[in-house]
Amino acid sequence: PGAGGGHMSTGLVSQAWNHYNGSLKGLMTWSLNWDGSRGWTFGDNVKSLQGR
Repeated sequence: PGAGGGHMSTGLVSQAWNHYNGSLKGLMTWSLNWDGSRGWTFGDNVKSLQGR
C-alpha cells in the first residue's frame, strides 16, 4: 500500500527487517504523528525488532 493513510502490516515490516539479517541501521516512518495516532504500532514494532 502507500500514501494517503496506507500502511504495511507489522508482519511485513518484520519480514523486510529479517530479510536483511540485522544489517539495516534502522527503518523510517513517513509520519511520526500518524504512527502516534495509531498507538505507535510501527515504532513499537521497530524497537522490538532492534531489541530495544
